[in-house]
Amino acid sequence: MRLFFCGLVLLCFFVNPIFASSLKDTVNIPAKKNLTKREKKTYHYLILTGTIKQLKQTEKAKELPLDSAVVLLLDSAGNVISEHLSTIKKPVVLKLKLEKKYTIKIQKNGYVPKFFDVNTTLPKEKLRLHSFRFDLYLYEKVQGVDYSLLNKAVAIIEYIPKHDKFDYDYVYTREVNKELKQQYKDLYYLKKD
Repeated sequence: MRLFFCGLVLLCFFVNPIFASSLKDTVNIPAKKNLTKREKKTYHYLILTGTIKQLKQTEKAKELPLDSAVVLLLDSAGNVISEHLSTIKKPVVLKLKLEKKYTIKIQKNGYVPKFFDVNTTLPKEKLRLHSFRFDLYLYEKVQGVDYSLLNKAVAIIEYIPKHDKFDYDYVYTREVNKELKQQYKDLYYLKKD
């Protein structure tokens, strides 16, 4: 039963496509000539809204908001564009220009850092304000565990033409989650011993 529950939790381990869907797939904006100053400032962007949580390695695998995790927005060359701190009360909000590639890195002392990639390239006729919601789970570092699996992105977010919205690359994310499932089991049993 414990293994089944751990497997079930891992479906939500980093990103759960069912629960971490877009807040609103897109935001309708009037014709450019009718835009307010505020709308003009946010016109061609992807607004990422995310909650950083800690996943406690217990039989019940508790999810708790993680305070003061550092969220770094990096450009395609790895340069830091902005830095944010997670809070228990409010999600992290990142404003990404369209037609670019980014990496979002989340880290906190004593926790295993993770990152995911965002590709905001999309067809020119789809340039408008978009939004996407994510949850990211960090877990505490445990001695004796190989974390090299997390040297690659745990997810990729990109524009999916078929759905006309930004979403996860489900094939890539599913493969990474399979690998993370075994690592989570190892962590649980090492911490238990």
